[in-house]
Amino acid sequence: MVVALLLVPRLVWRLANPRPEPPGRPWERRIALWVHRLFYLLTAAVVVAGYLITTADGQPVVVFDHFQLPATLYGLNNQADIAGRWHNGLALALMLLTALHTVAAIKHHFIDQDQTLTRMLRPVSDKRHDIHEVKQQEE
Repeated sequence: MVVALLLVPRLVWRLANPRPEPPGRPWERRIALWVHRLFYLLTAAVVVAGYLITTADGQPVVVFDHFQLPATLYGLNNQADIAGRWHNGLALALMLLTALHTVAAIKHHFIDQDQTLTRMLRPVSDKRHDIHEVKQQEE
């Protein structure tokens, strides 16, 4: 439930703030866009599957002993088992996507020598880096 509570403000922030233009070739930019969309989709799907596992017996989800989320869909045959398999598969896909994202960031940093990794680690715009990147692209 912590992930669900963090995902909502993250989505709101993402929609309210412009996405910086990613460097790279057009096909790399398209892949980056879809990878980021998949991060949100898979994260939400893992949360839903976890909710279905937890509420399979009809009991609500107690969140930090402060409030409860009611069990809205329960009593299906093998619900916890089926949702558990989906939860595991989706979590594995999320981990593989994270590995792909990590490899891409390292590739951008060491092979392309652009500022992608620096922007991820320090997202506040730094004019010195922006100028350096423009000079690199002009060479």
